[in-house]
Amino acid sequence: PKDGTMVPERPSIEGKIANPNMDVWVVVHPAEVADYWVQQRLTVKADGTWRVSAYVGRPGNADVGKHFEIMAVANPKQPLKEGAVLRYWPEAELKSQLIDVTRK
Repeated sequence: PKDGTMVPERPSIEGKIANPNMDVWVVVHPAEVADYWVQQRLTVKADGTWRVSAYVGRPGNADVGKHFEIMAVANPKQPLKEGAVLRYWPEAELKSQLIDVTRK
């Protein structure tokens, strides 16, 4: 999604990386708390493109109207695991721009 847009509970996040052999993860940070949610491991295609359906907030209407930040990281310094809750953005070889979205 574009920075500043409204997104559904499970938006499609996509990107492209120059080196398709890198380990890429998407992390979602709810602005109201100090948690950083690691999304499912994604597969990078041979041309460097990738796509994942991320969880932006909890199921239902509890997080409608709330702000979230989304970032992709490549080759994290520490191993990541789907569903892990971190206290900070993971250290990584590469990081995407930070995108701020609002849950609709």
